[in-house]
Amino acid sequence: MINFLKSDNGQLLVSYEGLTHVFSLNTIESWVKRNQVVHIQDEKDGRKRWVVMKTIPSPSIKRLTNHLKSLPEFVTLTNLTGDKLFAGITERLKDEKYDQAIQCIIRELPEVPVKDEEYLRNYRIVREDVDLETGEVFPMPKAKLSEERIKQHRLTARFLSMLTDKRYKDKNERAKLHPDFADIHQFRKAVLEASRCMSKEMDIKVALPNDLSRLRGKLKAYKDDGAECLINKQTGKRHAAKLTAECVRKLIELMSDSRKPTKKQVHGWFNAWRQERGMEKVGLRTIGQKLDEPDIEMQWWGVHHGMDRWKVRYEYTNWKQRATARDLKWVGDGTKVNYFYLQDGKVTAKLDVYEIVDEHSEMKLGWAFSVNGEDARVIQNALRMALQTSGNMMPYQMLYDGDSANKLALQGKFRLDFNAAPYNAQSKIIESMFARQQQFIMTRNHFFTGQNVKARSERGRLNQDRIKDLGKRLPSLEEVMKIYEEDNHLWNNTPQERDGKSPAQRYKESKCPSPRPLHEEDYMRLFWEYKGRNPTGKLLSWKEADTIKYRKDGILLQWGNDVNRFEVLDKEGNPDFDFHQHNINRSFKVKYDPKDLDRKRIALYDAKDERFVRWADEKFALPSAVYDQKPGDRAIIEQRLSIPKRQRDWLKEEARKRKNHFAGDTEQPWIIQNKQEQAEYETEMLTSLIEPKLYPLPDPANHKAPEPDESIASGFTPDDADVDPPTMDLPPELPDDEDNETDRLYKIYMENAQNAE
Repeated sequence: MINFLKSDNGQLLVSYEGLTHVFSLNTIESWVKRNQVVHIQDEKDGRKRWVVMKTIPSPSIKRLTNHLKSLPEFVTLTNLTGDKLFAGITERLKDEKYDQAIQCIIRELPEVPVKDEEYLRNYRIVREDVDLETGEVFPMPKAKLSEERIKQHRLTARFLSMLTDKRYKDKNERAKLHPDFADIHQFRKAVLEASRCMSKEMDIKVALPNDLSRLRGKLKAYKDDGAECLINKQTGKRHAAKLTAECVRKLIELMSDSRKPTKKQVHGWFNAWRQERGMEKVGLRTIGQKLDEPDIEMQWWGVHHGMDRWKVRYEYTNWKQRATARDLKWVGDGTKVNYFYLQDGKVTAKLDVYEIVDEHSEMKLGWAFSVNGEDARVIQNALRMALQTSGNMMPYQMLYDGDSANKLALQGKFRLDFNAAPYNAQSKIIESMFARQQQFIMTRNHFFTGQNVKARSERGRLNQDRIKDLGKRLPSLEEVMKIYEEDNHLWNNTPQERDGKSPAQRYKESKCPSPRPLHEEDYMRLFWEYKGRNPTGKLLSWKEADTIKYRKDGILLQWGNDVNRFEVLDKEGNPDFDFHQHNINRSFKVKYDPKDLDRKRIALYDAKDERFVRWADEKFALPSAVYDQKPGDRAIIEQRLSIPKRQRDWLKEEARKRKNHFAGDTEQPWIIQNKQEQAEYETEMLTSLIEPKLYPLPDPANHKAPEPDESIASGFTPDDADVDPPTMDLPPELPDDEDNETDRLYKIYMENAQNAE
């Protein structure tokens, strides 16, 4: 490139690079700062290329003129701007032999030394960090050098390696490149010129000093330290903030304000706080840089902007795979229906909807409306529709919000169910579906209210001018429900960009790898309700349900004026004898189907652990009149009448298994035996009460005789012990099959006892 030019008006122009051959960089920079040089700007690329020589100070002009005497004549130009300027700058002022020598230096340039390459690749920028708890300052490796910076250092290392090569210490070796290179100074100048040429060709900056004295210092540093001398000591360092650990904590505290103060306000508060402690003020730039550091910003962002915004900016998110087939995962959630409607002559928008969607296909399976908020009954209605749409197929997994209504209606009623993380819309695909439907489908209606408050898209916002024109052109509540259902059908049947298929088409073509039809017990868990006092009309939870005892005649329930009796039946439809024997007077909680007006069946749940126990069916009423009996009733009647005798037989069998029992501390035979054993037991009982040997007098040698008025613990006096036991005529043994045998036995016993008295 030409360094010196003369225009046709005799004005001498010098390039910035040409000045560096004569003057130091500091001198040139001082001229630029004091506006002592005038630049002529190239209109093509906007770069300032030329300097008017007359504006240079006079002593410097003389020095520059002496340098020009050794150069060929200047090139005369007719125009200093545009393409003509570059057309004239084609002839180099230096001789071709010198250019060839420069090219020879570039060809002989060695490769980057291995140790320098490894050092540059493994170098880590180290910064001083402060532990905000202890105030300790410690070095912390942060990052590697950038690729651009490594390229600069590698090219610089190649030139330094050539200048320090032992081979080029010999002037004969240098002279082989060019005769003038026998002079070490000329050789170094040529190497610097070659570095500038190569820097322009490769568009990579070579960090070599232009002054030979400074170059000698660089060469010495390279010999001693290698590539370490190439890296600026300020590389990667942050602004030298005058902030201690205490100051950083105070800065975070001031910025952690929900009123959202600006950095300028925090800067004023912070400097006032520092002045109170005798510290100097800190600039706004220093405060801003410190607050913008990632590890500092994360600490105040949540309080300043809210945790919702903090989660969007900082919270770690997982990449979730969509369910691979239909019915593997259903998602339920409620939202506001963003439509205005007229109610009692007033404009309102209070309609809510609860929807259940299939995650794989994004098909809306079921929905239910409400104007009183989301409750368990609304969720149940949406689930009924979803099951009908799926062909009564249960989902493998259910995802829902963690509020009480969702838990009451859905928790623990599927193979897998989870409640979504609170305040985390990204965890549910249904939230995205609501937003897309509002933005692309519901906006077609003039009574659309706009998307939710947090919507970012301008398309989803309400047109304020349109509200004035609504007037009485709004639909009613029933019409809005119908329109929203049309929106859902439009969503289900509109092809989407991801695969060109509609949600309904994807759902129909998919097949669940683990299908499970809806069973009777599933239906009971999902849609039946607990019996109890319910003044609010809301769905009762297990804890709120009434506790009901299973009596000897079953369970009696009342709905209004209707009274229903239920009992547990076995597989043959007969009363379950074992359940009846073991559960009389046991407490249960009852579930029933609110859609079943006949109340033919209920479900019994354990009153302690919410465990389903058995079904209970409506109790069969035995017709007392023979005329009222129907075919088959006779067998049922006989079976029911035989139950009491089965109960007594069962009780006798249990008595035989347990021959004895304890009455107090005394072991006695079981009270229920056959009649002969029972009579013998009663005789033995009466005899033992009056025999003296059961109450021996104390030994005089060891015990003091009782006082005359002292009675024996059994309630008998010593005189009573001399009474002879009465004789008793035992009744004859009667057969076991007579129904009144037990009553007659006790009657005879009482008559004998009266005679004995």
